[in-house]
Amino acid sequence: MRVLLVIIMTFVLLLSGCSGGLTPGGSSSGDPDPTPVNLGDKLFLKDGKYVYFGSYPQSMVSDQEPKDALMSIAGNTDTWTSYDYYVNGVSLRYMVFKDVRHEGEKFRGVYFSEFRPYSTGVISSEENSLQDDNGYKMGKVYWFRYEPIKWKILSSSDGKAFLCAQQIIDAQDFNRSNKETFLCYAKAQGISVEMANAS
Repeated sequence: MRVLLVIIMTFVLLLSGCSGGLTPGGSSSGDPDPTPVNLGDKLFLKDGKYVYFGSYPQSMVSDQEPKDALMSIAGNTDTWTSYDYYVNGVSLRYMVFKDVRHEGEKFRGVYFSEFRPYSTGVISSEENSLQDDNGYKMGKVYWFRYEPIKWKILSSSDGKAFLCAQQIIDAQDFNRSNKETFLCYAKAQGISVEMANAS
């Protein structure tokens, strides 16, 4: 059984204090200039049936000049933070990141020395990864610009809104190993841990 990957396609957020500001409606095509909406001490931008808040590294930086400047700010990848992703059930330091600011914008650099497997229970290889299928190569730094996250307002009532991110913004492991996945499945099916371990 493959380890399940949880792809965070949607974030479900329950916002309080949204009366009036986040009701569905407005222009179905969206306004070109989002309207600021204050919710307590937070500022959100409303655009028709969407709201913008939070940020995440999204579009890739393609020009060489900013990439060179970002690398000089970020320093050596040996000092960057590890994602601590798993390979064959073991957390390894093979994919690292660094967030930096440059000319008033925030960026994330990502570097990996091995491919990230599509499952935590398999070895790292080109065949076991989707990174190479998407054009990424080992040993290269990729820079992404932090941008506001666009959330679709699925419904709202009583001053609260149910939202869904319009883009997949991250993917994380559900379990570290095939055994953990099996034990979670066994527990959900009412199978005792002793029986599951004996299988």
